[in-house]
Amino acid sequence: MGRRKSLEVNMLLNSVNAMLRIIFPLITFPYASKVLGVENIGRYSFSSSFIGYFVLVAGLGISGYAVREGAKLREDKDRFAKFADSVFTINILSTAVSYILLVLCCVFFDQLREYIPVIAVISANIAFCTLGVEWIYSAQEDYTYITVRNIIVRLISIVLLFVFVKNDNDLLLYAGVSAFFSVGTGVANYICAKKYYRPKFVLDLKQIEFKKHIVPILVMFAMSVSATIYVNSDVTILGIVWGDYTVGIYSVATKIYDTIKTILSAVIIAAIPHLSARIGEGDLTGFTDKAREVYFLLITFLLPAIVGIAVLRKELVILISDITYIEAATSLVILCGALLFSICGWFWGHCVLIPFGKEKTVFYALATAAGVNILLNLFLVPIWQEKAAAVTTLVAELIQCGLTVWAAKKYLSATGAGICAVKSAVGCAGIVAVNMIIKIWQFGCILHTITVVVLSVVVYITIEVMLKNSTVINILKKAAKR
Repeated sequence: MGRRKSLEVNMLLNSVNAMLRIIFPLITFPYASKVLGVENIGRYSFSSSFIGYFVLVAGLGISGYAVREGAKLREDKDRFAKFADSVFTINILSTAVSYILLVLCCVFFDQLREYIPVIAVISANIAFCTLGVEWIYSAQEDYTYITVRNIIVRLISIVLLFVFVKNDNDLLLYAGVSAFFSVGTGVANYICAKKYYRPKFVLDLKQIEFKKHIVPILVMFAMSVSATIYVNSDVTILGIVWGDYTVGIYSVATKIYDTIKTILSAVIIAAIPHLSARIGEGDLTGFTDKAREVYFLLITFLLPAIVGIAVLRKELVILISDITYIEAATSLVILCGALLFSICGWFWGHCVLIPFGKEKTVFYALATAAGVNILLNLFLVPIWQEKAAAVTTLVAELIQCGLTVWAAKKYLSATGAGICAVKSAVGCAGIVAVNMIIKIWQFGCILHTITVVVLSVVVYITIEVMLKNSTVINILKKAAKR
């Protein structure tokens, strides 16, 4: 019971953090997009996407590896300290390499010259992500600290945005405010890490057991690279071929897409340690039961989220930006399909294959999807602009999901998932009906969206209860008890 309660608390706090990552951009991005304009937003999005590659190099897959292995050692302070020093030292070295590569790119690629000031400001993310040792708090499962810290730093960021970003000449200030989150969390994390252990850079590299750590770190890094490539390559190629305006349009669609993806993936992230522990204990029955429970939960809330985005696509685009970005609605609908395959692929990869030690299988699936995505982007983006970028993301997610499910089905039988999906689909029909009815009254954008969302939740839950969807019924019972 202790572990089950811990999992529920972790899932709740992860969901809160996911909501924070959504709510704050919904406050800041509409303001920034209106004040800075489409081209400046496109310039910032391109620079941020570009820096993402160097954050990836600096991270080197260390976070995922450190969380997994650090959690095993956290009860032994001496072993944990030695481990922390080792991975922190490796992380510092990879960060130095990342900055060297960034400088070389800015020197030798003329196309980057106009972006250098913005890139320089955003590059603070690289150093402070390393300094922040976020993995220590995740390994210690200190989600309360993470949640409180995120709230404080994000509130300060909002104040800084409204105080300093006033017009379209404030792009660098906007970049600085955006980077403040990494800087603020990094400083706070490193100061507060003494509660567990504040890692140090080890000058004698023989003490860090480099060979022991580097192989699994590089496997995790390869997975991160593959995932990042087909997340960022579309924006990069769009920026090179079509320029800032098209990137600005596409960034609105991806902002909504990433927002919903963040919420749903929070459930998966919280479940991974629990599922891994079940396998480590040899409790395969417990693993199967819990994995199915998580999967049915995803299905139950994934499908209505997709349908809701699709029917409110224009309203969402206008709310998160303004009418000048309305072209993003088409890309958003296409990305709805990508969301389905992305979340399903995440579950089968991170909740099934990785706990069974099949990281390489997940990497092969991601690498294949990334390769296909790049090729399709190169051929289609010059023709169909941002719509092509959305299509290539959909195809990549489909490939990644298909390969992952094919490999994972031997470890988990998802019996009952089809029935759960059918019940959810019937509930989604109610969401479509609600939107059609509310349109008759021709409310304004905000009122229409709020009305549809509220009524859709009521109608969907009612239909699922009538269809005896056990996932919804269990959630309602637990909520009633609390």
